[in-house]
Amino acid sequence: MMTDSQMPLVFWAEAACTAVHIKNRSKTSVHGKTPYEIWNGRRPNVKYMRRFGCVAYLLNKEPQRKKFDPKAIKGIFIGYAMNNTYRIYIPKNGKKLIVM
Repeated sequence: MMTDSQMPLVFWAEAACTAVHIKNRSKTSVHGKTPYEIWNGRRPNVKYMRRFGCVAYLLNKEPQRKKFDPKAIKGIFIGYAMNNTYRIYIPKNGKKLIVM
């Protein structure tokens, strides 16, 4: 994942957490079910999944934004947080955000 996305090595922990998240929602050969399905008793929803390191755009909700300022902030997807939310890295200011 790190090689494919060409992300710096400082994001290796984020890549590892994302890999575990994906593995828990992938079918196993032992039971024929996903670990998520065995634990929760229902099939996981995978429609929200995205490629590690892809471009993500966030809505700019700053109250100081003027009329012709951009409405979106460009970021990089770095993983999943709790309850199907995304972790986004903003290279412009070096922040990591959790968004829905």
